[in-house]
Order: sequence, then structure tokens, then C-alpha cells
Amino acid sequence: MKIRRAGVLGAGVHRTTTRRARGSRRGSAMVEFALCATLLTTMFTGVFRFGYQMYVYNELVSGIHEGARYASLAEVDNSGSSCSAHSAYTTAVRNMVVYGSTATGTQTIAPNLTTGAVSVVVNCAGSGNAASIPTSVTINISSYTIDAVVASWTVTGKPSMTIPYFGKYCSTNGGANTC
Repeated sequence: MKIRRAGVLGAGVHRTTTRRARGSRRGSAMVEFALCATLLTTMFTGVFRFGYQMYVYNELVSGIHEGARYASLAEVDNSGSSCSAHSAYTTAVRNMVVYGSTATGTQTIAPNLTTGAVSVVVNCAGSGNAASIPTSVTINISSYTIDAVVASWTVTGKPSMTIPYFGKYCSTNGGANTC
């Protein structure tokens, strides 16, 4: 009687059948890489997009702060009967927000930002002739689209800042200058 020992006679057969039962492992690394690369690319793109949008929004906030600081200290001239500032004042404030200077520049603080997107409102208190005395200035971006590489984000009415007015006030009510 012959005794068969496991592994001696059927070792090659055993290995072949297990390999066929498991299937071939060829190409599985390539499939795993494709799945992981797709996921990682999507994640990195999302992180880049979010980071870029926050960077541009932070630049807008900085521009609004600089413009509001300038607006609160600049001289306001008006007719004395209404609470509207002269166009030179609003133009200088808008330029300060967009270009970082009161003069029109070439380099904006954010891509495609224009002075038309900046809103400047001088708030007044009082009645009669005192109704035109400024108490605060509100500045905001009326509408701006942050264009990230894969998508865009539109901000409306923000960032916004209201700051008390501390500057020099001049009125030309009735033709007399009160500076």
C-alpha cells in the first residue's frame, strides 16, 4: 500500500488550481491607481478652488477696509440740502477699494474687479440743513464673480463695511461755503 503525502505529488496541481480560482492579479495595480488618482485629483481640485476663492474674497475684504478707512477721513462736499457726496469723493473711494489708491490704476486687487461694482453710501442724520451732515459711510461690493478654474462663485452685497465718519465736512448751502 502506497501512502500519498500531501504536497509531494499534488503540489503543482494545487498551486495552479488556486491561481485559477483567485483569478489573475495582472493589471490590478493599474485599476487601483486609476481609482485613487481620480479621487485624489477631485479632492485637490476642490481644495484649490476653495482656497483660491477664500484668497480672492480676503483681498476684497481688505480693499473694502482700506476704502472705508479712506472714506471715513476724507473731506465730503455736498449741497447742504441733501445727503449725497460729490462724484469726486465717491470716485476716489471706489478707486481706493479697487486699486488701493485714489487715482485710477492698472493693477486691481482682484481679477476683473471694476469701480462699477463698488457701492459708496454716505449716511446722514439730522433735519433741515443738518440733514446733510454725514455720520457714517457704507461701502460694499454690489456684485462680483470669483472665477476659480473649475467653477465660479458670485458674491452680492458683500463684503460690506459701515464706519463712522470722522472727516472734514464742507457744505455749499445757499452759495456760502461752510468749510
